[in-house]
Amino acid sequence: MRVRLGDLHNGRAVARAQNGWIEKPRPLLWEWLVYGADSPLRQWLSKLLVNNMDFLESMEFKGKELTKEGFVRAIHPIDSEILRAVGLGLVTAYNIGKMTGLLTWLGVTDLHDENVFFTRSEDEKGFRMVAVDIEGIFSDLVSPKITGLIPSDPNWINNEGLSSLGGRLPWESVCALLKGYFDIVTKLNQNSEWLIGSLLANSRVSTTPIRVLLRHTKEYYDVLNNPEMDHHFTEEEQRQLSMGSIPYFFLTLDRPFLQYFDIDGNRNPVTTQGLLLPQYARPFICGPLKAIAQRGQRVLEVGLFDIFEYFTTQKEIKSRYSNCFEYDGFKIVMKDGYSFVLHGKTAFYRKTGAISAPPQDS
Repeated sequence: MRVRLGDLHNGRAVARAQNGWIEKPRPLLWEWLVYGADSPLRQWLSKLLVNNMDFLESMEFKGKELTKEGFVRAIHPIDSEILRAVGLGLVTAYNIGKMTGLLTWLGVTDLHDENVFFTRSEDEKGFRMVAVDIEGIFSDLVSPKITGLIPSDPNWINNEGLSSLGGRLPWESVCALLKGYFDIVTKLNQNSEWLIGSLLANSRVSTTPIRVLLRHTKEYYDVLNNPEMDHHFTEEEQRQLSMGSIPYFFLTLDRPFLQYFDIDGNRNPVTTQGLLLPQYARPFICGPLKAIAQRGQRVLEVGLFDIFEYFTTQKEIKSRYSNCFEYDGFKIVMKDGYSFVLHGKTAFYRKTGAISAPPQDS
């Protein structure tokens, strides 16, 4: 597994490799929730998808308190050059769409290129997309742009989580990827009430820190490397920087406001006036069911268009008017714009879309 060992939080390294395991002195519950074989989310997904779980990697975890720290078994990614040389294949593209949909629906953030890679599928015929270092989750976002999987800012191109795919994809692959996204987000939307109720009933889920990124990490490194540099950091940020650490802020579902750890590991509320919890970071699963349902529909619609526009260009779209591409009943139709059609019924029609993104830990 690729591991970036440099960032310090609360005076300790984020990760350390030893004997085939990665030690992470931070909560591992969110990664376990997505990848752990005994995770309630994974077991629920297996029933919902009728055991069609080829898209989702399985990881081993150990540790008494994954809410605080623990170990994850190292896995080995495929080199991006091999991925591009071999090509995705339609089934792999479909599965990448499913994984993108799952991560977006769950509101996972900070999925830049160092936190996303690919592994071989169990049958060795395709690839799986894997997101690691999951610290931010349940964010009230509605697009893969906010997760970091695709860029919303030109300055972050080639830093996005899906950059390993090499940019433009064949239209048939784009169609398969969108179908995977459509299928899983639709399933999650149809069953959201039961899933969210089950998660909120779990005390570990309610009390485990969810990281909130207030700034790009580079801003902190600039000051650590040049202490004389002018800055406008808050008292809580300066306390953590004085320890040589990258400031770390979080919330919990039972206490959904900004907090930070002091040098002794105690949780403290942020008291600086004007240091507000970003709108995107507000946990959507704490909201009313009607709002959750409305968000789910936005995740479906906005995500489809944003993914489509990431893998294509307006020039390509205009040059292919009246053309149609299909995968398993899902069509992309170009005519006076572009539409997504499912089994003969137009689902969505739009020309452009844009959403801003939160900072990334990179």
